[in-house]
Amino acid sequence: SNNAESIIGNASKTLLQYGRKNILLSGTTNNGYASNLYNIFSGLIPRKLQDHNVMDIKDFVRQYGTLQAINKRKDGEYYKYGRSQIRESDFKEIEGINPQVFTKYMVQNYIFATLDDLGKDLPPIYEYYVPIQQNEDIVQSANKIFNDIERANAFNAKMYEDSIIKHYVNNPFSWDSIHVEGTENTSSVDISPDKYNNDIILPKEEKLLEIVKKEYSESRKVWIYCDFNNGGEYMNDESLPNRLQRMLKENGFKIFQLKPSVKTYDRKEVIDKNKDDYDVFISNMKLVEVGINMVFCPTYIYYMPSYFINSVSQSSRRGMRANSTMENRIYHLYYENTLENKIMKRYERKAAESKAIVGRFDVVIENDKDIRTISKMANKINSSL
Repeated sequence: SNNAESIIGNASKTLLQYGRKNILLSGTTNNGYASNLYNIFSGLIPRKLQDHNVMDIKDFVRQYGTLQAINKRKDGEYYKYGRSQIRESDFKEIEGINPQVFTKYMVQNYIFATLDDLGKDLPPIYEYYVPIQQNEDIVQSANKIFNDIERANAFNAKMYEDSIIKHYVNNPFSWDSIHVEGTENTSSVDISPDKYNNDIILPKEEKLLEIVKKEYSESRKVWIYCDFNNGGEYMNDESLPNRLQRMLKENGFKIFQLKPSVKTYDRKEVIDKNKDDYDVFISNMKLVEVGINMVFCPTYIYYMPSYFINSVSQSSRRGMRANSTMENRIYHLYYENTLENKIMKRYERKAAESKAIVGRFDVVIENDKDIRTISKMANKINSSL
């Protein structure tokens, strides 16, 4: 509903006009961006936005968001970014929300509550960020791929980071050549990634096995979230989820993989049917981010970092429900000496902003320079308590 360009976002905003009183329920009210709050505000309190001269989303972001300067392209009005065309601009929005948003728009319209407010003695949640060092030769190979892509098409290079480079550092086996379209000033290229022997065990795989063995020794089931995008047309042979399943099975664990082919309305039934027969479950986090109670599984491992904070926030709470009896443990694994470090730090900043704007001030970010608007205030409040 926060996305003004989505069908649900438009429908939500339209329905708000017809309700004498509206109650909106969400476990993830925002993703750390001011623009993510705008659509609900414009449907819920449009007159107030109009009174403050921020009825347009661009004005709202300029007033209450965080903008980062970017380089303009000199030879044209548009440049390509992914599948869309982005108008030439001096700035882009990044995570960061002005604290005034809370006092001006949220305090009179929002009630913030957690499961703790139910008055039940719920078990704790422990969240761990686990930095891991990838083998230096693989790091160099990944850097070479990105540098070659950037030389061929600097404006499209960023879109390859999440779709190609992140998957390569986690599964640098059996890659075909990567075709990159050039620009008006550069030629198209076919990049051939270095290939590694798939018999080697990568550092993150070793850490995964260590965690799973520890959790299993305590009779705890484990759910592994892994991106099912295996490089698409550029990869062949064994996908990353299948590789992890094989490795865990070789170590004596019973593995169930929930695949995207299982229809949305069948997933709950499939999970309930198999939850008692397996030790470890593997899926994409987006398959179970809403509507499924997985209290039987108290441990969650994110094998790869993600920019999508709402999906992470929702999927990480599948085991912490009102009827939970076991503490939940959430592990975020990332290669510290690769681009995954940048993705993880961006996620932490988004999480800090998202939590702080709803009155949760347990914000801790190691590098104070990374702290921005509402999370900066929250960090000061937390440190002074």
